[in-house]
Amino acid sequence: MADHVRADFDLVTDGTWLSCADVLYGTGGPELADGLLRRYPGALLVVVRDRGDGRCTAVTRDGARIPAGRVRGAWEHAVLASVLHALFRVALSRCPDSAAAHGGAGCRRD
Repeated sequence: MADHVRADFDLVTDGTWLSCADVLYGTGGPELADGLLRRYPGALLVVVRDRGDGRCTAVTRDGARIPAGRVRGAWEHAVLASVLHALFRVALSRCPDSAAAHGGAGCRRD
């Protein structure tokens, strides 16, 4: 069972499904990702792929733009989005102050 919900915003047009996603991915640039993060506050990050060369950029809620390699298609993009989400959650769980700045998502205060 997956520990997160990912949604391809190129294919999913149902706003409800996009609102439930922990990570969004699709084609576009960082500016599109910024808008998606504003529109869907449940997403921890958005991974956008350049339509031309397949280069990906992960965009976080605090505006960081992280080069994330190149993918050859939708399946690789989906896997990359899931891996980056998992890494981001681990990073947030180790930095409680940072997690609070991101809405507390992924942060356990034991």
